Amino acid sequence: MITLLMLVVISGINSEISQAASAKAGSTCQKIGTASRQGSSNLQCQRKNGKLIWVATKLQTTKKDPLPTVTSDDFEVSTDSGDLTATIPAENLIKLVSEFHVTSFVARFINDNATFTVPVPVSSDNLEIDGSLNLTKPNANPGNWAISIAAINATGQSNWSNPQQITVPAVLESVVAPNFTLTFADGNLLLDVLATDVQQSEFNYQTTGLVAQFISPSGEITKVNYFIQDDTKDALITLSAPISGTWTVSLAGVNGLGLGSWSVAKQYAVSETPPPPPPDLQCGVTPQVAFQKPGWQSSDAPKLTTTWITSGVLQATWCAASVVSTGTGYGPIIYTVTVDPGGETCTTWKETSCTIKNVPNGAVTSYLMATNEIGTNVAGISTIVNSGKIENCTQGETDCFPGPVNELFQAYGNTYAGLGDCTFAAAADWEQLNLGIQPDPTTIGLEFRDAGGSETGGLSANALFNYWQTHGIANVIAKKVSRYYTDEIDLENGIRDYGELLASLAFSPGQNIAGIPQDGGGHMLVVDGFTTEGPVVVTWGMTLQMTWQQWNLEVTGLWGINN
Repeated sequence: MITLLMLVVISGINSEISQAASAKAGSTCQKIGTASRQGSSNLQCQRKNGKLIWVATKLQTTKKDPLPTVTSDDFEVSTDSGDLTATIPAENLIKLVSEFHVTSFVARFINDNATFTVPVPVSSDNLEIDGSLNLTKPNANPGNWAISIAAINATGQSNWSNPQQITVPAVLESVVAPNFTLTFADGNLLLDVLATDVQQSEFNYQTTGLVAQFISPSGEITKVNYFIQDDTKDALITLSAPISGTWTVSLAGVNGLGLGSWSVAKQYAVSETPPPPPPDLQCGVTPQVAFQKPGWQSSDAPKLTTTWITSGVLQATWCAASVVSTGTGYGPIIYTVTVDPGGETCTTWKETSCTIKNVPNGAVTSYLMATNEIGTNVAGISTIVNSGKIENCTQGETDCFPGPVNELFQAYGNTYAGLGDCTFAAAADWEQLNLGIQPDPTTIGLEFRDAGGSETGGLSANALFNYWQTHGIANVIAKKVSRYYTDEIDLENGIRDYGELLASLAFSPGQNIAGIPQDGGGHMLVVDGFTTEGPVVVTWGMTLQMTWQQWNLEVTGLWGINN
């Protein structure tokens, strides 16, 4: 029975298939709703006028949307905190969706041959507040990126747009200083950062410059800036003509955040550069016609010769001076060589050669003078201008004792524009330095006038000392005044004996003291120390560095005071 039923069903199905296969429009059919497709038409079995016939109907075709067209003008690119984003503004998004029925977009991010794609459906959940659509590649590596966009609809995916380029910067961090090495060449201390380390620092920290810190053996700090312009070359930072001793060197980098942390310090021992043997000047005998002051027979006789030892360091060599009389009290001949410009100086009383340091590179002129306890032949010699800045002492130097260079002083109405009460101002400065008191300026002015001084007329050294010893200045009596020779040796001994000395100077028009020009006249001041460059003096309310050349040409008297 089941078999018979299956045969009937199969037979009926075969009959319908047979009818549909032979169906023609207008011919009879057997079952309402049966359908058949013939060519470009559909046939359907329908009842017409009481009969079942095949009726033709048109095929229903679906119209496809064209593939979208996306250009590089349809989106914008940006980067923030390492994220890279392609943004389709609301106006462009509406245009693409309405024109092409776009359902989603995909962004392609390319960097160093690595490709990343980010698809985003078009839905209200994915839109920004302003109606734009973002496609974001998070944690994008620093470097150059090319970004393209494609759109997708029911038909398929569009071609990729032309790419937009953008650079993702490294996240800015404080610079960690690159590695460096220290070398010494041509008299200079060199800090070297390899080009590869410079480039790595630029990549990691966007480094734009370097700062080297050099600390001298005596503790003075010098900083040298270096701006990175060509990172294919090593960064070389130079400290010119460093003094001998152990230098401490650190390095730091600079970027948009400012100066980074200093590196671990490195030390470098700079050895004393031995000067070459002095040249043979073929001096012979060099008598002179003057008597007590040392000198030469003619202006050509000294044969002063200078040679660059290293950058900033000159060796000077000359023929010996002489004196006609060498009796007791004349002392050794002290030679002073001074360069112009700058006023850098070297002195010696044992040799006819010495080394001048800190000489500015370029053309310089050197001047030689000879001095003893009687004085210096000053005819035709003009003073060389210096900066007036106190020279720093090098650790271990025995001929450098600058005194209290940072102490503040009153001017007591005495300025370098005129003479005024320079004698009493010097006495007041001496009392501050030697006794630790600060005399009242009004008292100093009254006592100066009481001693016979005026605003336009000063006092002589004898008038000062007579008043000081008999009346006292600011309640201080000078019990004893001892005169010293004015040469370098006696000045240094006097500073060691008394701590401070009083000195009188005489200026010719055009001369200067510590770089301050003078119109002429006399002056008195306190000498409270010395360096290899010259005496350290207190005057006009300031502490100044004279050169030995200025001192030898201008000094007329030197005294030690006991109270």
